[in-house]
Amino acid sequence: MRPKEIILCAALLFKPTKSEKTEFIIGGFRHSDCFLNAGVARADIDDWDIDAGFLTSQNRFVTRAEAAEIAFCSGQIADRVDILISEDLY
Repeated sequence: MRPKEIILCAALLFKPTKSEKTEFIIGGFRHSDCFLNAGVARADIDDWDIDAGFLTSQNRFVTRAEAAEIAFCSGQIADRVDILISEDLY
């Protein structure tokens, strides 16, 4: 039996716009932490499309809407919401 998937942390998915770079994900407690970490990694923000979402216990990047459903079904949040924000978790 597969363990129940839960939301682990906020994450940003960086998709290249101007080159053939590989997409990457940066995680953190809050999305603002992810942006700070991107600065440390010297990611030139203008060269990327950035999607804000979350990482799950099954090592998946999911959108805020997908994360809201996972968090509700796993009991991490008490009420159903359209999109998840990191403050809903902690």
